[in-house]
Amino acid sequence: MYQHEDQTSFPFRFKNRLYWCKVDIEKYHKALNQLDDTPEHLSDEETKEADQKKRLEAVSSCMSVNEIANCYPEPLYYQYNDVMDEAWYYFRINFPKGRPVKNTFTGAQLSVAGEFKKRLLAIAPGVIYEGTSGQLDRFLRSSIEDIKRVETIDYIGYSKKHSAYIFNQLAFQNGKVYRLNSDDYFELPRQTNVKSLMANSFKLNIVEQPPEQPVAWLDDIVTAWGAKGLLAFSGFMGGLFAEQIREKHKSYHFLELTGEPGAGKSTLITFMWRLMGRDGHEGTDPNKDSVSGLRRTMSQVSNLPLTLVESDREQNGKTSQFDWNLLKNLFDGGSLGARGNKNNGNDTTEPNFKSTVVISQNAEVVSSEAVMSRICQIYFYTAEQTRHSEVAARRIEQVSTEQVSHFTYRLLLAEPKFLATYFEKKPLYEERLKDAGIKTFRVAFCHAQLLALLEAFAATVLPELKSYIDLCWATTLNMAKARDEVLRTDAPLVIQFWDVVERIESTNNIVTKDSEVNHSADPKLIAINFAHLYQVAKQQYLDLPPIGDIQTALRQSRRYKFRAANKSVHSIIEKKSTRCWVFEKPLANTKDGT
Repeated sequence: MYQHEDQTSFPFRFKNRLYWCKVDIEKYHKALNQLDDTPEHLSDEETKEADQKKRLEAVSSCMSVNEIANCYPEPLYYQYNDVMDEAWYYFRINFPKGRPVKNTFTGAQLSVAGEFKKRLLAIAPGVIYEGTSGQLDRFLRSSIEDIKRVETIDYIGYSKKHSAYIFNQLAFQNGKVYRLNSDDYFELPRQTNVKSLMANSFKLNIVEQPPEQPVAWLDDIVTAWGAKGLLAFSGFMGGLFAEQIREKHKSYHFLELTGEPGAGKSTLITFMWRLMGRDGHEGTDPNKDSVSGLRRTMSQVSNLPLTLVESDREQNGKTSQFDWNLLKNLFDGGSLGARGNKNNGNDTTEPNFKSTVVISQNAEVVSSEAVMSRICQIYFYTAEQTRHSEVAARRIEQVSTEQVSHFTYRLLLAEPKFLATYFEKKPLYEERLKDAGIKTFRVAFCHAQLLALLEAFAATVLPELKSYIDLCWATTLNMAKARDEVLRTDAPLVIQFWDVVERIESTNNIVTKDSEVNHSADPKLIAINFAHLYQVAKQQYLDLPPIGDIQTALRQSRRYKFRAANKSVHSIIEKKSTRCWVFEKPLANTKDGT
């Protein structure tokens, strides 16, 4: 190093340890002067060789070598994220014995010896840096100059910027597969280097090779759940192409899998996750997550479903209901809300929703018309089950991720043909649904997506689906008609509620001509105090829905139009000011008959 680069102090690597070499220049010159002079009778070449020998001998006598790290930290590349405005250096820590470890260092951790030492101790067991900040600077100067650059994404799944799926070990782009290299990133065409920051925490095991013994899981889905199972599969797995579909059609439907307990919803959902390579997962309960936690969950994936399951909805006698209106803007991939960047400015990042929404619960979703029209609801009944369907569902439960996740591998290789088929079929199904009597535009739009996805699966990776297309069409048409009807009438919970109120009122009016639960003096309004109403209903052995559920549903009441919640009214029953929910009576029910 001294001869070729004239360096008198420098770091070097030997047997995966980092050393620091220093030459004492004063001692060197003294040692050089003490050596015998070169004889004059030598040729020029011999003189040069003799001088070099003298210099090496002098350097050897005044050179010191110290170990400054009992490992060798090797910078591999610089990884950055434009959206978050953050960057890291990715290192491989090599040990004299044992396998190396890899991890990141920030710029701050590389600028001071103390911070570098602390970070090294945290990520590499048993190693320590004993050098100075100057020695660290000298080491980094030569090792990170012109370092390779790798772009990162802070989620796992489809990257619209790169038109590629970025997973743990595999990446897919335009029907081709790319494997993670030895330095933990993907080398895509056009000198594009990319990796996912979520790869270590969100595990997807997508198997490249088909199983030695194929599993007839599609037959089991048909046997266990029939056409409804195929449509659930279509909406769930079709979400692998949601970003591409939204780019052209500006939206992707919400999928609701609901029904009676024990109908097999959880079995079906966990199996479809295994098709995608994710084991032991069903979904997230939005009632248990904080707003910020749920937002982070929504940001973690792209073209993978956000499955919302409502378990333990009633606790300690109180019912909690998630506000489904919060999901409305996710239909078209809207914003998840702004978050501040880690700097001293006012910069914020506002990520968009890149996933799909799948809702699974026993109770039906009750929300605004805007949300309800975005949902394709599939309702499962236990009465539809048979002995054969139960056996098929049990087989589905026993299938492992390794046996079936090769399906996703095949599917993503077929991406170009899949999307071409979908975009061809979707407008045709939309017109067909409208011709069949579906009045609501969004209902026809969303259910047409479901059918077009099924056609795309049949045209690419599941040709056996073709024989079920007509059956799925008939089932989807019934689903669309039911949703169309729901949007024009009250939800079942609301109908049940007003039936009880009307029954109480009609029974009381026959005897006393007075109202028993309507606190309003205005004949055109009805004011309900829920504590009073539920007390009266209990006395008369009448069943009402849980308060939490019905209060959410009543905001969308059609027959009795919602006016206000918890409004102070002068009660004609209690003769004092009372907090009530206020609704407009149907015209035929007003006392003056108008």
